[in-house]
Amino acid sequence: MALARELGIESYPSPAGGCLLTDPVFSRRLKDLFPGHGLPDVRDVELLKVGRHFRLGPNTKIVVGRNKSENAVIRSSANAGDVVLQTLSVPGPVSLLTGTTAPEMEIQALAITAAYSDVKDGEMVEIRLMKGESEEVREGEGVPKQAFRHLMI
Repeated sequence: MALARELGIESYPSPAGGCLLTDPVFSRRLKDLFPGHGLPDVRDVELLKVGRHFRLGPNTKIVVGRNKSENAVIRSSANAGDVVLQTLSVPGPVSLLTGTTAPEMEIQALAITAAYSDVKDGEMVEIRLMKGESEEVREGEGVPKQAFRHLMI
């Protein structure tokens, strides 16, 4: 802007906003995507734009939808090795567990999905886990969202 003033240019487009790289949350998620996770594909980058992101392990991440449209994007973004979680007994998010999906990571994903649902703290919620063609229903306990703040990207 200083250069524009110096050159006498008075009319020019706004230099701020519009670019996702200027968004601190998107930039933090993008930075998290690169180290040790290989070359990201288009899906990985597109997922950065939606939901809440949590790093559960070096190769494990969960994306939790915030509303109906994000839930649809997350559900349609699932690959064969991913786990899709969806609350059944109360309104809640669709979550996508990617990377290493060991049993302990699934338990943590259940807890995060329950925390962001409408279940009350201490109550149980039924959650459907879908991985490829297999599907099962498990329970997750409602806990305060703050319990997972340290994992948020």
